Amino acid sequence: MLKELSSLIEMFLKESRAWFIAIFFYAIVFPLAIVFGFSFVVSKNLAIFLVSGTITFQVAITSLTSVAQSLGMDRDRGRLSFMISAGIPAWGYAIASSFVNNLMGIVSGYMILAVASFLRLITINYVEGLFLLVSLIIGTYTGSMFGLAMTAKIRNWRLLSQLALVFGFGFSFFAPVYFPLSYIPKYLIPLVYLEPTTYISQAIRLSMVANPSFILWNLYALLYGMIFMVLANKWGLS
Repeated sequence: MLKELSSLIEMFLKESRAWFIAIFFYAIVFPLAIVFGFSFVVSKNLAIFLVSGTITFQVAITSLTSVAQSLGMDRDRGRLSFMISAGIPAWGYAIASSFVNNLMGIVSGYMILAVASFLRLITINYVEGLFLLVSLIIGTYTGSMFGLAMTAKIRNWRLLSQLALVFGFGFSFFAPVYFPLSYIPKYLIPLVYLEPTTYISQAIRLSMVANPSFILWNLYALLYGMIFMVLANKWGLS
């Protein structure tokens, strides 16, 4: 199994050359522009939400959106059915297909952090940086599994591609990503906890300040990702 997954990752790494300009723009240039541009209008006490929110947004776009679009296109072309029939599990294919995007998302997270530190929006030490890495890995996994579940449920590739973008951006701006969870009205709290980015954003922000509760939010995010994986396996991809 490891040999097949490594071969898949190698294949997707080679394919990524054709998409390098788009990946570089959305993973590096775009999020850095958000942090730099909005740094002049965000108050100092809320700067952490600008930084962690942009990192969460990057995770949503590079994992959730890319997995749904990539797997949907591969299924439409027949390549996904061939891979599954060869014995590769759907979740493994999802992780392999999004490996490049998720890797760029993690790199983007640290570049956002570097720019924010340069602009003196936040300060972070090595321990907090290590905690952030844990949150980013779990966040990209959860996002990838949500994209996998979407692909299993929605069979129309054009509809899937559109909804992936809607969910990617919607979960980034309608969930408590760029603002505190406490700002959410009580009657909307149940809806907020249905959004995976709620857990990812809380884990990322709290890891950046070394708050021990980031572990709990990461566990919630990991559990959510596992639920998506089970659902995708139940619904099937072929």
